Amino acid sequence: MNAILFTMDFEPITVIDLPMWAHEFAWKHQHLALAVIEPPKCFGDGREICHGPKYVRIRVEKLVWLDKSQKIVYVTDDEESALLLKSSFLAGQEKDVQEREKSAFCKGILAAIERMR
Repeated sequence: MNAILFTMDFEPITVIDLPMWAHEFAWKHQHLALAVIEPPKCFGDGREICHGPKYVRIRVEKLVWLDKSQKIVYVTDDEESALLLKSSFLAGQEKDVQEREKSAFCKGILAAIERMR
């Protein structure tokens, strides 16, 4: 299930796909922590430094909607780490994203073949 993650200023950061059990946990405990792994840092001398996972702390706020039902709003103050979460796309965006990825892949392969000549 897609969920929009907001900053403390109520600015949307990203859309994430959370399994139903995570929504239920969040509803019950009013918080959630998601692990993110930072990409390794590479240095000019060939060294790479990898860090263990970071955690994005997410607060859950319950919002009473127009029809009096309660909705979940996910909020974090870990904005930089939240940007490392794997983004999900809305159903209408999937085809465009797949086309862009396919196009980028083809361009990359063609460029690699050209360099091999």
